[in-house]
Amino acid sequence: MDREHWSELAALLQVGHLPFDAGLTDEEVERIERKYAFRFPPDLRAFLQIVMPANIGFHDWRDGNEAGLREMLDWPLIGCLFDVEHTDFWLPEWGIRPASLSDALKIATEKVNEAPKLIPIYSHRFISEEPYEEGNPVLSVYQTDIIYYGLISMTICGTNSICLGAGFGQSRSVPSGFGIQIDSKTCA
Repeated sequence: MDREHWSELAALLQVGHLPFDAGLTDEEVERIERKYAFRFPPDLRAFLQIVMPANIGFHDWRDGNEAGLREMLDWPLIGCLFDVEHTDFWLPEWGIRPASLSDALKIATEKVNEAPKLIPIYSHRFISEEPYEEGNPVLSVYQTDIIYYGLISMTICGTNSICLGAGFGQSRSVPSGFGIQIDSKTCA
């Protein structure tokens, strides 16, 4: 989606009285990406460079609490490890589960850390940094309960009637070519 699309979406949301801060500059995006060791997918980057949502639930990449942002970046791993410990969650492609909990947690951590990073957008909704292209699906991640939520515009719009009336955020179909499966690559 081009800059005009994101500008139109931002204008609609501002009419709906959702608070926004000025968009991120190229320098701010580069600093954030270096600091947190990921790359914003192109469409999320484009939106955040036009406006940055400033309401509760959205993450403040400019001035946000660093510990809070790091916690959200670790949220998928923490949730996965919780389920490994408390619900006996284990993926077959991880091999035979060790008898020792500490060994199981170590293997799960290694496997999850091999996966592309999930970048928090809003609350527990994340987008994968890979593939580095527009249209990556947004996932709702709560421990190992990972479901397809929609696209970025849908996540940003939520249930805003002005936004939905203009046709933003209505598709819930999984983009073609993006297989959603729970494995070591989507657990993180």
